[in-house]
Amino acid sequence: MLLGTYNLAGAVTFTGLWLSVGAWYWALRGRIDLASVMLIWSGVCDLLDGPLARRRRSSAAEKIFGTQIDSLVDLVSFGVTPAVCCFQLGLDSGWDYPLLAIYVSAAAMRLATFNTLKHYGKLRSGTYRGLPVTYAALVFPLAFLLDRLVGGAYLRAGLRLVMAGMSVAFVLDVPMSKPSRKGYFFLILVALGLSLLWLGLGK
Repeated sequence: MLLGTYNLAGAVTFTGLWLSVGAWYWALRGRIDLASVMLIWSGVCDLLDGPLARRRRSSAAEKIFGTQIDSLVDLVSFGVTPAVCCFQLGLDSGWDYPLLAIYVSAAAMRLATFNTLKHYGKLRSGTYRGLPVTYAALVFPLAFLLDRLVGGAYLRAGLRLVMAGMSVAFVLDVPMSKPSRKGYFFLILVALGLSLLWLGLGK
């Protein structure tokens, strides 16, 4: 009766999507603190949905669907959402438009390349090629702290550097090690600590 595939891993993926849309909502209302927290936990959802998917037996069609929906959600969460937040924080000039567009395009290119390599079985076990877009969920909330520390032109300059650096990192064909189980645990602890910091800072 309904299109799509429905399971626990998918529910976690869509929770991340809802959180990223919540980040837009709060960023555009001037609450970069809440937007940062939602972006962070959207990233945590992306860390968890893969292991959950691998724990269950899935058909070939479910695996393909899972790969596609995960990348679509990642583009929204870690491509579009940081761009929306940066726009709200002052990257709203005519000169900033190309940078925002390049950043989102680089995220899309990284995700499409990942799907292509996975389809042809060319992904190396234990490594990534290029920086995974999920890392935006930690890098940008850290960068947004400049809003509390310096603001103004220094904030805008810092965000431009971060966006440019992340754009290059997404598409640079350099192998990166995948995090171990301890690495996942560490990233979740960092996410928790950064979230508490932002909630403590408030509006």
